Amino acid sequence: MKETKRIKDFLAQRRFAKSATKGDSNEPIAVFSLREKDLDAYETEMYFVNESSEVLKLVTSEPAGMITCDKHVVALGGEGRTYEDVQPGEGVLVDIFHRVYDSDSIVVTSVVVLSEKYGLLDFETHPFKKSVPEMVLLWSNGEKGKEVKLRIDKPATVVNSI
Repeated sequence: MKETKRIKDFLAQRRFAKSATKGDSNEPIAVFSLREKDLDAYETEMYFVNESSEVLKLVTSEPAGMITCDKHVVALGGEGRTYEDVQPGEGVLVDIFHRVYDSDSIVVTSVVVLSEKYGLLDFETHPFKKSVPEMVLLWSNGEKGKEVKLRIDKPATVVNSI
């Protein structure tokens, strides 16, 4: 299993956080999102951030994609990360991108969330060159983010019995 990492109060720790949770009363707010944290000039960590008020039972992530090597295409993937009891406001590491080494890659991030309120949600970003950008995965009005596929595998009533 890959290295796991948690940051409590993720958005508050970002100096100039672009929070999608601050809107007027008529606008939906982010429930779950992907957020970046720069490590240095070359590497960026990508975090799943629980912007809801619920403790999530389980969050898993799995990277995927492809890279070109001369005239060949090589599939990318590997072990994912698993987290239990993800607290409100907490960010959990889902992937790390390198600006030089990943410059020819096409990447996708998959995140599965087990929630009492929402059920079992399977998010998959659209393919992106180099790295997956920050984005909202789910809004408070139930809409998915713009560049995300969402599969609801089990309704919340089934999750409560797990």
